[in-house]
Amino acid sequence: VGFLIGDTGSTRMVTAGDIAALRARVGADVTLGTNYLFDLNLSGTINASDVSAAKSRAGLVLLP
Repeated sequence: VGFLIGDTGSTRMVTAGDIAALRARVGADVTLGTNYLFDLNLSGTINASDVSAAKSRAGLVLLP
């Protein structure tokens, strides 16, 4: 079992796709659907801080 902040696609790595998905949800309501998964810092909103958190981890991989 592992957890990698920024891996919004559950691929065990932080990719450009994860960052793009976060950017697309900036300002979205975290209570709708699975948007809560994109509030990486648990602030209650999806914002630039969440995007920054993912960008700082880009390329990281969670080993099995």
